[in-house]
Order: sequence, then C-alpha cells, then structure tokens
Amino acid sequence: GRPAPRPSTRAQEQAASTPRTPSGIPAAAMREIISLQAGQCGNQIGTAFWESVCLEHGVDSEGQQDDAADRSQPRLQVYFNQTRQRIVPRAILIDLETGPVDMIRASRYGRLFHPDNCVTGTTGAGNNWAKG
Repeated sequence: GRPAPRPSTRAQEQAASTPRTPSGIPAAAMREIISLQAGQCGNQIGTAFWESVCLEHGVDSEGQQDDAADRSQPRLQVYFNQTRQRIVPRAILIDLETGPVDMIRASRYGRLFHPDNCVTGTTGAGNNWAKG
C-alpha cells in the first residue's frame, strides 16, 4: 500500500502561502539596495559601480538585459526595478551643481538612470562657506 499522508505543519502551510518573486524566491527573503550618490565624487564612484553591476547582470546601457544573460537571475531585483520597457537602477543621484549629474546623464550609461531620481541644486556649492 501507499503510505499515509503526513499531516502538514503550520510552517509548511505558511511556506505554501508565502508570496514569491517571479523567480520563485520568497518575497520576504529578497533584499533591495538603494544607492544614494551624493556630490561629484559620490556620483562618479556610483556610476562606476552601476557600470560594474550592469556588466555582472547582463544589462546594457539602454536598460535591456542581454539575450545571453540568465533571465532568471533572482538577484537582479536586488539592484534594479524592472518596468515593462526596461531595467532601471535603484539609485538617487544628488549634487548641488547640475554639471556632474548632467555629465553622468550624457555618458554611455546615463540613459539608464530615471530622470526623477536625479536631484540637483541651482546655485551650486562654490564659495558656500561665505553664504553663512
């Protein structure tokens, strides 16, 4: 005969009802990293970081995943938000001057960043010690 079915435990019931990501990982186990890049140096280092992460995960400068990349990469969602059209880094770029952020947006990976996530000042940081 067949073995009798084992009674389910509360933990098994909870595991079965736990929401999961598209890649099958329990949603509670997912981590999301938000990159906060401040100032010229922070933005330059942050941009180099995003270029590295894109290469690692097979994301091109337009926010599209390469055909050769493993589309089931569960950790892609740690760094990126996925929209219908493209993949966008979870990053906020901040600077008192518009120049450094404008340079990033004009660079190879500049279109990757969402424009609403670029925060710049209007007066700049030059001689701000004298402004009291």
